[in-house]
Amino acid sequence: MSNTNDKSQDMHLDVYGCQFTLKGNGTTSLENLANDFQFFSAAQAGDPITVEVITGDPPYRQVPDGTATTYTPRNVSLTIDNCT
Repeated sequence: MSNTNDKSQDMHLDVYGCQFTLKGNGTTSLENLANDFQFFSAAQAGDPITVEVITGDPPYRQVPDGTATTYTPRNVSLTIDNCT
């Protein structure tokens, strides 16, 4: 996968029959994913599944206030209206 002029290039994958397209604005992230999944590279994806990688700050102001209910080494989860 190569990017020119910082434009995103779609990457098509076929992981054991699950076909999808990877795209986004995170050049480094997409290059890392392309390297990790190079074995599954495909000419094009047949299914209309698209996974988009968006590099940027999380939308902290859109997250409702709440108390964390689950802590893991990498994640914190909130429970709001019986939904974690």
